[in-house]
Amino acid sequence: MVVVRFIASGFISGIISAFFLTDPFNLFSFKMSPIELFSLPGILLSWLPGIIFGLAISLNYIKRISIFRIVLFTIFSTIAYFAAVMTTFAGLGPSIGGFIGTLLFLVNFNLVIQKIKKSFFIPLLIWGTISWQLSQFLMLLSLLFNNSLDQNSVSPSLLFILWQTGMAIGLGFIYSTKKASDSSLTPQLSIPIPQNPPNSTPTLPLLPNPQK
Repeated sequence: MVVVRFIASGFISGIISAFFLTDPFNLFSFKMSPIELFSLPGILLSWLPGIIFGLAISLNYIKRISIFRIVLFTIFSTIAYFAAVMTTFAGLGPSIGGFIGTLLFLVNFNLVIQKIKKSFFIPLLIWGTISWQLSQFLMLLSLLFNNSLDQNSVSPSLLFILWQTGMAIGLGFIYSTKKASDSSLTPQLSIPIPQNPPNSTPTLPLLPNPQK
């Protein structure tokens, strides 16, 4: 159930993030293009996916960590996302942007929320790096069946849903592993309580006879 909760958090977070950046119902007066990304509303909205995903993940730990750590994790998750966006649009490419953003996010999670083993850290880093290319590949497949599909709106939508859901799955297993290890390390103390046999009278210790 824990992993399912994390999957739901990542998937819903991805949908909300895609909604704000692609504006499918034309609620905003602009589209998130590379040029408009640096406008004031573009800068404000470009922080939102980091905030949304940071809160979605950290709230799963609300019974384990303080509010201060939740806020701290959300702030650095937002910085990690913004670093990925800036790196991508600076011309270094989506692979480098995905790698830097994912690396910063995982380091943030490792320091603020919970330690990550290498067996989880490396696969999640690889997933964060290739998820953009995967979203581009799925977008091209969709274009084969629907020529009217808007490339600018589909690619970010798939990116956020794939990246955030995939990352949430891994973090959910990390949470479950930690919870299981904590349970196995909890000492089970049993203190034997001496009991007298039934229908027996308590015996008093014999006192030594005083010497005359």
